[in-house]
Amino acid sequence: MTNAADTPNQIDNQEGTEMATTGDNTTTTEQTPTEPMTDAQEATQAAEKPETKGNHEAAKYRRQAREWEAKHAEMKAELDTLRQRMIEREAAQIIANPAVLWDLGLTVDDFTDPETGILETETIGAKVTEVQERLGLARKPRAPRPDPSQGAAGSSGFHTDAARWIDTLQTLGREN
Repeated sequence: MTNAADTPNQIDNQEGTEMATTGDNTTTTEQTPTEPMTDAQEATQAAEKPETKGNHEAAKYRRQAREWEAKHAEMKAELDTLRQRMIEREAAQIIANPAVLWDLGLTVDDFTDPETGILETETIGAKVTEVQERLGLARKPRAPRPDPSQGAAGSSGFHTDAARWIDTLQTLGREN
């Protein structure tokens, strides 16, 4: 049977470690990576080895990149929600139930200009009208408006009534 100090660079396959001998017949072991390391493991390993400062910085930049990607995804979702509300507000002027647009599978990207990514009310109106005509959706009912001619026919108007009162009061004042 051979000793680990007798054979340089002997690999123990059961534990996944590599054994190497040094000049003074002592044995050292190093872990060979079998699974990807997490950020905490990378930071710990970088802190233990001062010669791996570049790896520590790289890990820091990877962590920052992941944080920025998460923030970017969060902001994009918020922007899409705001755009969706804006589309619904414009569509509500044309159709009674603007939520049906999303039920049909339309997305915010269907209403944005592909070159600029900007929502334009004309584009929204045209797309909603197209969907309305294609599916036969009901138009939004108009709110009743007051008829300005009602009530004005029997009255002579405020100014005429006010003039009559002034004349009446002046006449009463002369009699006294």
